[in-house]
Amino acid sequence: MSYYMKYKDKHLPDLPSAVLNIACNDLLICTFDERYGVNSSVWHLPKDYGTCEVCAAGAVMAKTFGISSSEFITNSLEHFFSVDTMQKLVAINDFREGDFLNGFKNFSRLNTDRIESAIKELSRYYNDLGLKELSDFYYKEQAKKFATEMMKVCGLMAGMGL
Repeated sequence: MSYYMKYKDKHLPDLPSAVLNIACNDLLICTFDERYGVNSSVWHLPKDYGTCEVCAAGAVMAKTFGISSSEFITNSLEHFFSVDTMQKLVAINDFREGDFLNGFKNFSRLNTDRIESAIKELSRYYNDLGLKELSDFYYKEQAKKFATEMMKVCGLMAGMGL
């Protein structure tokens, strides 16, 4: 089977808070799964010792999409997913880093009227929770804390209708 657009049938919701919620939940699930390690600087990277390292977007690939822990997926996502899904996976990474502007830009069907005021409030909340210090995670305990705190940002985002 060709790897080009191999997972074109995999989709994520159109609401940013729903996508972020999935990512946080899947990241938490991966922290309890022996097959997965966490590493915010890779997408979905199988290791020689039988585990697969995932970031928040990679956790979605693993848990929501059911992609095997033995499959390597890089940030050249257009080779694997539809453009819409690829953009939402990239948005997860943007949100992880606190880059709400670029994260929202990856949602083509989003009502942009609400975004400007929301970005300031979300960024402030992200910083107040100390998420910048947690956003680069390499250990399961760090990832658990990040996902748990990021769910609070997700709740705020959902409350804004985003």
